[in-house]
Amino acid sequence: MSNQPSRFERRSQEPLRGKRIFLIFALVFFLVGTFGMISAKNFNITSNGNTLFLVNGTTGNALFGYNVTASHFFGDGSGLTNLNVSALNLSDYIPYTGSSKNVVLGDYNLTVDTSTFFVNSNTNNVGIG
Repeated sequence: MSNQPSRFERRSQEPLRGKRIFLIFALVFFLVGTFGMISAKNFNITSNGNTLFLVNGTTGNALFGYNVTASHFFGDGSGLTNLNVSALNLSDYIPYTGSSKNVVLGDYNLTVDTSTFFVNSNTNNVGIG
């Protein structure tokens, strides 16, 4: 007689096989739910030793090794922060508020090509030169 289980014995063990698999899955879900997923380490893409892209596995922050530019953004722009406009000298610009209103030059002259329209703010005299 062989030591292998008979057909009847194998069939009687098959329902246990499904229960064991269910218990394994239930245990995995319990452990993940209790202890959480273990966070991945940093995700890093490099080229010739230079970091091109890095995602910090702890904070989720992304780091780009080079400048990142975009052609447009979504939303109204209210979430944009740290915009560097220091390179613009806004005092050199005269605001134009629309065709139905006057353009206020203040103490500035208006130059077109080589002709300058100017106003003396002390005497209120107007000249072209």
